[in-house]
Amino acid sequence: MAKRDSQFLLCDVHPEHRYSDMSIPVNGKKVSIKTYKHDLREIRRNAASLPLELLRLQEYHLKDLSWKPPREGFENIYDQPERPIFYICQLRKR
Repeated sequence: MAKRDSQFLLCDVHPEHRYSDMSIPVNGKKVSIKTYKHDLREIRRNAASLPLELLRLQEYHLKDLSWKPPREGFENIYDQPERPIFYICQLRKR
């Protein structure tokens, strides 16, 4: 059980990011992992319905990254750089 004033950091792929699964290498093969995206409005609603205070909800785009991944393999980020890639949500228990 989290104590009052405890803070939480939620980082995830942005719901507007175009991919629906990711691949990781396993024993020389690629394993596909399904992703489940959560609408940011849903996160705000859920935080408001719980004893949580939303301290920050920030979206990040390609232009915000200090290190940019190579174009090869990350074409969906470079194709539409105006789309957010991921978000960070900072919450505090009331």
